[in-house]
Amino acid sequence: MSDTKEVEKLLKLLGQTKESEEHGIHTIPEAVMYLFLAFLSIPIDLFLSTYVLTVLWGWFMVTTFGLPVLGFASALGMLMVVRFATFRYAPPDPEKNVHKILVRVYAYAILRPLFALGVGYLVHLAM
Repeated sequence: MSDTKEVEKLLKLLGQTKESEEHGIHTIPEAVMYLFLAFLSIPIDLFLSTYVLTVLWGWFMVTTFGLPVLGFASALGMLMVVRFATFRYAPPDPEKNVHKILVRVYAYAILRPLFALGVGYLVHLAM
């Protein structure tokens, strides 16, 4: 079986049905690399979001309400509970190519927590 057929099978397993070239994937190693990069965004997102949650908690909840400081493990648990309770499935857009999807995944994983930290910092300065 050729690489193109294997990639198309992999794309079908991932829920994508367009031709592999339209998604920007041409070989199996390339598909595996994109899959690895997608999964790598998960620990980056969890670590960064948990760190931001602990900082924001310290700035606002500890100083305002006198609550105890939130440790990293507790913040990670709280983050996972909130994400589980508020998760909404968004089906993948079959028109997008893999490069655009990865950019969006990493932007969400990195920029969203940093934006929250920046806005929180400005509010913290105003307190």
